[in-house]
Amino acid sequence: RQQLMADVGALVSEHQQLATSYANDLQAEYAFYVRAAQTPAVATAVLGAATAAGQRQSNAVSTDLSAVQTQLAQEAVIRAAANKAPPVALSQTLTATVTLQAPLAGVETQLFGPSVLAMEPPIDYGGVFYPHFHTGVDIAAPLDTPVGAAAGGVVVFGGSSLNATGQLVGYGNYVVIRHATGALTLYAHLDRIEATVGETVQQGQVIGLCGTTGNSTGPHVHFEVRINGVPVDPAPYLGSQLSTS
Repeated sequence: RQQLMADVGALVSEHQQLATSYANDLQAEYAFYVRAAQTPAVATAVLGAATAAGQRQSNAVSTDLSAVQTQLAQEAVIRAAANKAPPVALSQTLTATVTLQAPLAGVETQLFGPSVLAMEPPIDYGGVFYPHFHTGVDIAAPLDTPVGAAAGGVVVFGGSSLNATGQLVGYGNYVVIRHATGALTLYAHLDRIEATVGETVQQGQVIGLCGTTGNSTGPHVHFEVRINGVPVDPAPYLGSQLSTS
């Protein structure tokens, strides 16, 4: 029995070492793609080397590089939009006791946090690297269901995430609203945008229609809450408004 326990302990230790090594490899790979995405000359060289290695390698590298480019571009757009937003009085601090209105009635199909879905991007969150992380909640509803503002605020972005060939990727059509607290809410994969940048909207006002644009598996809204620029779990702000089945 003592030997069995020792063997199990050794296997657990080996598994932990392999898991750590794998995570470190993924983080290094992500850092490499970030550098390539930020440096056109590096991106060109990487794509050229992948093409020379064969079609399969070329497709894989092109897909990964495009995903990182999309992620970085979206984050840059959101930061710029928030920084350009007109100053607003901070009437209260957004806390989990402040209830936001769910942007639409629907079924919550994916929660906030680490994910096993390959389509979710890597992220360094809270000092921990996650290969796949969902930065909001997904709310499934019929196509073109009206999507309302979770709270009053100013629309700081309303547009589309496009790749180099003009295809909708990432968030697809999306809207970002800055609220009096300084927090941001984001509504992605919209079929159509019904709000304009600079517009002041009230809670519940329609800002778009539910869609499946960008990286999407069906009609839904990807909803985010960002505080100090960092995505946080929207669930505490929504309470029991959403169905889970």
